[in-house]
Amino acid sequence: MAKTTLTAEPGQLDVTIVTTFNAPLKKVWEAYTDPKLLPEWWGPAKYTTDVAEMDVRDGGKWHFIQVDGDDKHSFHGVYHDVTPLERIVQTFEYDELGEKGHVCLDRTTYREKDGVTTVTTINTFLTQEDRDGMINTGMEGGMREGIDRLAKLIGEKE
Repeated sequence: MAKTTLTAEPGQLDVTIVTTFNAPLKKVWEAYTDPKLLPEWWGPAKYTTDVAEMDVRDGGKWHFIQVDGDDKHSFHGVYHDVTPLERIVQTFEYDELGEKGHVCLDRTTYREKDGVTTVTTINTFLTQEDRDGMINTGMEGGMREGIDRLAKLIGEKE
């Protein structure tokens, strides 16, 4: 299965997530950028993910809604830099953090070597309080479950 590390150094504004997939870059990229594939892996399996908007291009917007019964979570942002098979820079906002304005900047790079793809995401928050608040929502558990689902979806080799 995919190997993932999450680093959130005390006193810093960043969360760094590095995942290595034993799969080709093209398959990984498609799973991240195809609105038909993304709901199959994004977040915990107990939620149904609806892609309300996903325009993966410079200046495009995205909006995902996760639902489990009465439990509903909404996420949205703007794509600032999309370089196919290489990089996505986007904003990310989780609406349930309370007041609007708790935005982070996600910089994700995709690299393949010998059929192994490494995805590195650096999430930069405006404040340490925002960063810690996001971590305390259960972000890591949902992220890890989503990565495991993604690995199965792309047919990752053991």
